[in-house]
Amino acid sequence: MEDAHDERDLDPYGAFPDMVNRIAGLPGKTPSHEPGYAFHTLYVPVSAGLRTFIVRFHNLRATGGTLNMRVHMVPADGSARAKLVDSARIPLEQLAEEGITRISFNGYPGMHFALYGTIVGNADVSADVCRITVDGGDPPATKATRADIAVAAPKLHGVVGLSSVEPATLRQCTSQAWTSEPPTEAYLEWASALDLKQPLTLENWPVLYPLLALDQFGFITESKSLLWIGHAPVGLSSAVAARGATMHHMNREDEAVALSESSGLPLFDSLCSVDYLTKSADERAVFSRITSLLAHLKPGGIAVYIVSASQTNAPEGAQEGFHAGDFERWALNMVAHSHQVAQLKLSSLKGDKTTVPFAFIVRK
Repeated sequence: MEDAHDERDLDPYGAFPDMVNRIAGLPGKTPSHEPGYAFHTLYVPVSAGLRTFIVRFHNLRATGGTLNMRVHMVPADGSARAKLVDSARIPLEQLAEEGITRISFNGYPGMHFALYGTIVGNADVSADVCRITVDGGDPPATKATRADIAVAAPKLHGVVGLSSVEPATLRQCTSQAWTSEPPTEAYLEWASALDLKQPLTLENWPVLYPLLALDQFGFITESKSLLWIGHAPVGLSSAVAARGATMHHMNREDEAVALSESSGLPLFDSLCSVDYLTKSADERAVFSRITSLLAHLKPGGIAVYIVSASQTNAPEGAQEGFHAGDFERWALNMVAHSHQVAQLKLSSLKGDKTTVPFAFIVRK
């Protein structure tokens, strides 16, 4: 019998919880950017020394093909990109006979590790269950999980704590959808400054929430600069100036020319893009626009993007917005490129509205 007393179970699909799996019978329905995707755990801390990821399959059936496994490492603070530290391959037919495979690596303090698996080659493969564990346990007083308990001030994340099941509120700004949560005093102050009488409507939230978020992160203060793209209510520039900051405004139609390399615009401390980005456009084009706008931020700057999201119980066939899996992919992509993301509060997508505004917040 295997000695598993020091093993810790990991979610095999923690990084991409709903992505279509190359192994038939395993969960996932969202189209994958990686056709061979089999599993990708979250990044987790381990104790220092030689550690091992252990992969087990129940009732694996395979003809041809190979399982390619890669161990990636990132700093716990998300300050650098993921780095490949080890890899291994095993023929699927051999794995079907043995039911288990391992890959070892060296654990280091302050680093988090994930296991990524893909199927390569012409394979006919299916399984009932995949289980992944890591030996070595958690370092003292450290635990990696999808949930990160909210604290009084906003937080930006690398991979650990990237997503939370906690309810979305206006007291701590995160990457979240519109919510009817009672407004805070600070939120109402912005509504009053802009003379918006119904601050929690779907029309006014996409303007007020980015302002609240930037305010909480300390980016609407003396000497800070803000680039505002899209609809700007009357009095916005004056309200920002009253806090000591400066604002440059442009419409979406002017964006391509104004933000070209030859435009002469300076780099900004923060930016807000408040005209809905919808799923009717090509998703790659939308994400490309999101990433390209970061080029106009100073290092450490904050960007708030308002995009269209579909709630989980929207009528069948009427979902026009992005989904939880889209935002998770975007966030992981951002982290992989050394950016940070305000924690995803995906519980805010519960409801039956076809589309609601969603604020995706990134630090360069």
